[in-house]
Amino acid sequence: MEPWVIRTLTWALLGGLITALCFWRPKAARAVVGVFFAIMALGIHGMDVLVDPQQYLTFAEGALIPVYRNVAVAIVSLSPIAFGLAMLVFELVLAGLMFSHGAYAKSGFVMAFADPAWHHAARAGGNCQCHSGDRRWLPG
Repeated sequence: MEPWVIRTLTWALLGGLITALCFWRPKAARAVVGVFFAIMALGIHGMDVLVDPQQYLTFAEGALIPVYRNVAVAIVSLSPIAFGLAMLVFELVLAGLMFSHGAYAKSGFVMAFADPAWHHAARAGGNCQCHSGDRRWLPG
């Protein structure tokens, strides 16, 4: 099996398990997942916007699905900084939804599950810096 298929299925399974946990034990799971998204928003997207916003465009250009690549490049190339800020806000909104209750929390869980699933499927085995550990702004 191709490595990107394994990676996509792994993320989908992990996302599905976390989503199930959020419905089964909502308080604890909501806190864990909400904090995770807040940290990712500020730590990853915040640093990317400050240090190297062009990597959003590089990431979009490397997509293997042509329709996705064309749309992503068209959107991101308008302003990589604005796109990065939009991603930061999106993930902070997800975190906020997860800390809420009822339908808002459930919609946050569903969007959080869909995020890595479409992300890895669209990227389809390309050089995904956001999950590979390749953070240019880290010291070392």
